[in-house]
Amino acid sequence: MSGLLLPHTSTAFMLVNPFFCVIFLFAKGKYMCKYGMAPVMAILMSLLLNISGAATGKSILTALSIILCVVAFPMVNNAKIKNIYIYISFGVIFLSQVAYMFNLGLVASFVDTYYPISWGEGFITRTNENVSIVNFLDYRQGGLFRNPNQLAKFVTFLLALFLVNNKKLSIKKQVWFIALCIFSIVLTGSRTGFVVGAMLVLLSIFSNQHLTNSRRSLVFVAVFGLVAYFFLSGIGGRSTLVEDGMHDSMGSKFWLVIDYLKHELSFIYYLFGHLDYSLFEGSYYTTYNLDCEYGYVIYCFGFVGFFAFIYFFYKVYQRVDIRNRFFFIVCLWMISSTIIMSYRAIFVFMLLLSTIYNSKKVGNAKISVGGKHPTRMI
Repeated sequence: MSGLLLPHTSTAFMLVNPFFCVIFLFAKGKYMCKYGMAPVMAILMSLLLNISGAATGKSILTALSIILCVVAFPMVNNAKIKNIYIYISFGVIFLSQVAYMFNLGLVASFVDTYYPISWGEGFITRTNENVSIVNFLDYRQGGLFRNPNQLAKFVTFLLALFLVNNKKLSIKKQVWFIALCIFSIVLTGSRTGFVVGAMLVLLSIFSNQHLTNSRRSLVFVAVFGLVAYFFLSGIGGRSTLVEDGMHDSMGSKFWLVIDYLKHELSFIYYLFGHLDYSLFEGSYYTTYNLDCEYGYVIYCFGFVGFFAFIYFFYKVYQRVDIRNRFFFIVCLWMISSTIIMSYRAIFVFMLLLSTIYNSKKVGNAKISVGGKHPTRMI
């Protein structure tokens, strides 16, 4: 919960997640996921090549934080996060959103005080704006994250974990939480968030053990029809304008990466990257920002790092129970936002991924990867 809810503007709070990585690392002993060696070695090569140059302390700490998360993976063994923690985390996030809609001054003031805006003031809803239940879709509610896209990303993380953990729960008992998550995403106006959330719900239907094949088909058609109606009618506001996002946001980021690759003259940088993203912002790209995972990783760690991470996540994907693989839909965020390059997102993502990596279905039995301990609740 610390990775989700702590303020992001304090250096002290930024060190909380690396601290927990160290705790997890010592708790599990010497075992390390062997697939993690590839991205770790790629980052270390970039560090060695750039540490004596213009790389800043922040970029070095970011690289070390990523290494810690990968080395500590899997962070927990045979553990399943209880629903109560999912509900509490989502409840705090959702409350910080609706505080502006219903003029909950105490909550809104708390968010403004302890989660201050550090950029894009015109992009984020403030307490003094005239937001109400009538016109709420005209604003993008970023809540305690202040950035609506970041909030939507973490809500989809929680939704994915909830759907994985509750495959045996009836749809009737799941629908209230799913509906609240989708509503929260709509409040953010995040197009990627809406696509990820819709795909998670649709694909999870095929993994739900409470449904017969015929009911599974009926539920899928009903949910698909509802999602299609949202897209075609535009009732979800900005979050359903996916075609615009493909051209404006994702398209511009892709061509910016291509433009960088055309102007990069060093083969070494192609391979191992610059490590420090601030060098990109200080170059001739004075107006635009890559703002996408693949762009950041290629620039900072080169193509060696890019393919090392692909290899790592592909091997982890193979070790996950086939019924839980829909969780990886959240990786779509890497197209329009960041997971690996976000100190907060990578910790939460790797922790949640650890809970499904550590159990693998073999036949009709569910066994731990280590083969020793049953799944436990945390």
